[in-house]
Amino acid sequence: MLDRQTKRNSWLVVALLAAVLLLLPLLSFFIPVEGVRVASVTIRFARPDDYLTFFADSPTDTVRQPSAEELVSMRVMEMKAARESGFVDFFSNNAARIRFPIAQKHLVDTLSGLDTIVYVTDYGYFDDFYMALDSAVDRSVNVIHYGDSQIEEDRITSSIRSSLQSRFGGGGVGLLPFKHTYYNMTVSEQLEGNAERYSPISYDRTDQRMSNVYGPMLQAVVPSTPLSLKVFPRRGVDINSQHRFNSVVVVTGKAKFDINVDNNEKRRVEQKDIAFTRFVLPDTATTVTVNVSGSGDLYGVSLQSTTGVSVDNVPLRGCSGTLFTRISDNELSRYFEYQNTRLIIMEFGGNAMPALSSRRAVTHYVKRLVENARRLSEMAPQAKILFVGPSDMVEPGSGTMRTYPMLPVMDSIACAQFTEAGFAYWSMFEAMGGAGSMQRWVAASPKLAAADYVHFTRQGAKQIGAMLSDAIMMGYDFYKLRGIDAAKLSVMFDTDTISPDSLDIDSLALKQIEQMTGTFNPAISE
Repeated sequence: MLDRQTKRNSWLVVALLAAVLLLLPLLSFFIPVEGVRVASVTIRFARPDDYLTFFADSPTDTVRQPSAEELVSMRVMEMKAARESGFVDFFSNNAARIRFPIAQKHLVDTLSGLDTIVYVTDYGYFDDFYMALDSAVDRSVNVIHYGDSQIEEDRITSSIRSSLQSRFGGGGVGLLPFKHTYYNMTVSEQLEGNAERYSPISYDRTDQRMSNVYGPMLQAVVPSTPLSLKVFPRRGVDINSQHRFNSVVVVTGKAKFDINVDNNEKRRVEQKDIAFTRFVLPDTATTVTVNVSGSGDLYGVSLQSTTGVSVDNVPLRGCSGTLFTRISDNELSRYFEYQNTRLIIMEFGGNAMPALSSRRAVTHYVKRLVENARRLSEMAPQAKILFVGPSDMVEPGSGTMRTYPMLPVMDSIACAQFTEAGFAYWSMFEAMGGAGSMQRWVAASPKLAAADYVHFTRQGAKQIGAMLSDAIMMGYDFYKLRGIDAAKLSVMFDTDTISPDSLDIDSLALKQIEQMTGTFNPAISE
């Protein structure tokens, strides 16, 4: 307990301090601004304005407010992070997503020196392909789609081609054989003359060669008379980019040929291996006639544009997808290089399904598929590989209309093995609905699958192609979003005449995102 004297002294100290605090501002009125010099020391006092400013200013008033440009940049980065999260969610959970390769990263602990392996999803796997698409205005980009009978007639492939050409330009139906063995729903072909067809695929071939030397379509046509091949749009189709082209490339093997297009300039070809004879047309065409006389191998003719994207449809009926390791690689690798092939789609598995009765058999088959993907990757080091697994299929004679028991097993194993091997995978089985979905596709109106409960109808193939191309484009949009750099933002207003408070910052930021990802809608700027 403090005594009375101590309390009194405490109050005197407080009063003295208060008097000094009041006296100092008063003295500042009488002390000169320049201060009072005592010996070698100059004493200055704070001015009354200084005290007023101190008490008038709040802490928030001293914080610099962001400019309009900075606000937009901040919002863009916030929206970018939110959209990236949405993309990651799509590629992690959506049934129609592409499964990206699993990449290994080595992390070294600087303290312990231990090397740790971390497995991460390689979302940037297709970045080189997407970069090539962005440059397709300067150099054409090729995509080639190998598959079984599910892609015959240009099914599925035509949807992918239409999507890519509508976004990145280009034209033409791509690579066509000189001797068609199946119907094509995009273009009609009329061949005059006689020729033999050699292929490692047994369907409708003349024979198989011991040398295994074939072209990019895995076939070689050997004429016995002069040939004249006319290609034109199929009756009743809507004319679009796939029917318009300005470049014709005749692909030949070992041969001595005279070639001309539409009876114009004749070119002489004498080669010991694959060769490419390009004819650039004076105008965009929808119909062309290619005339060939001489002897040798004809690998195909490509109708395309000098820029943009070309997409080749190469159906191999009855093929299980394991023959690429047996094919001479010179012809394929030279074709991939010449055409600037940046994406190879492999779509197989359905033909092998009836023979796969155990998990061990499935694992062995998928291992062979991965080996074939590696072989194609070696032939086209600049290209990315996307493997498409089989659709749902009903086991015949089961009495219960059930999915092949090993089909879900194969889809799971193939996804794991391809992504671990460094390739991308798309599950057609999951995209169409999983086990039992084929029955629903057959029962749909209009029908999306045929009564054999294996193949798609044209409408069904169109839907599958649209889902696959949308998944590819989702990856492209993610690539564009990841490449946004805040330093490159350009604010589209005059900050000297418009204050940040009057701006719809979120709309401006959204506009920036859409511009830089290639999805800008001009209507938003109105």
